[in-house]
Amino acid sequence: MSIGCLLAMPKAKDLFKKAILQSGSNTARPVDEAAKTTEKFLDVLGRTANDTSALRALPVKALLDGQQALVASGARGATFPVVDGQILRARPLDAVKSGSAREVTVIAGGNLDEGSLFADPSISKLEFDGLPARIERMVPPKYVPGLIRQYREAVAKRGVQPTARDVYVAIQGDKMFRMPNVRLVEIQRDLGFPAFNYVFTWKCAVPGLGACHALDVGFVFGATNKEFHGAGVAVDHLAMQMQEAWTAFAHTGSPSCPSLGDWPPYGKKRQTMVFGEKSRVEDVPYELERSAWDAIPDDLLG
Repeated sequence: MSIGCLLAMPKAKDLFKKAILQSGSNTARPVDEAAKTTEKFLDVLGRTANDTSALRALPVKALLDGQQALVASGARGATFPVVDGQILRARPLDAVKSGSAREVTVIAGGNLDEGSLFADPSISKLEFDGLPARIERMVPPKYVPGLIRQYREAVAKRGVQPTARDVYVAIQGDKMFRMPNVRLVEIQRDLGFPAFNYVFTWKCAVPGLGACHALDVGFVFGATNKEFHGAGVAVDHLAMQMQEAWTAFAHTGSPSCPSLGDWPPYGKKRQTMVFGEKSRVEDVPYELERSAWDAIPDDLLG
């Protein structure tokens, strides 16, 4: 998400020619929404906007506790980037569409089960008749029936008898993390710049999490542990593949490498690297999920 903002920031233009976005690219809030969140955060902290000195003197723990209290109250949190019209002039996908990332080659992707790491325990009892109301918190009602229909089918295609919880978690994770990156790759492709897409499918060692958010990071940086990532030859091989691909991209602008083989740009065939037990390139993988968002505008992703 931070890299997405850098792609959109005028002051960052021409400072880099390659970028890798893992799980998210379009997370920023309009300034009026940020102002309302600020008011709520000040209330939680027991301060006013004029208490500058007192705010600066607050210990870190008070700020972190306040952030948690803010989220618990139902607010989105106080740590999102803000489209202020100066440092960040537009949401990242809008800026990239206007050419802010011209000449930048990108890898952008996400994990298949991003949302499982954030699943609210209260949704374990969610039934399908209550699902639309929950999805309407994410997107306008007109998009909800199509999303639910396609994600029920998509989850079933993964070999799982879908529950309402499964469908909700899949939609939530894709909206926030995976689909903004697919959209970013499509935008760059259509502007004529090389762009590479991936989906990470390796399953977490913790039952029920699947290919959850953040699981990929340990593989990229060679920091896996058996409790979270698993252990063994397959883990080591996947870590080697991702490290070689990321390093090759940094060196050459292409993530193709000996351990992984050829990784072509996304292109019109939507060629995507599927990282997992047997990493491979596929045309249009998980197309039911991707196409479910076709009618949904960029500003609702992230």
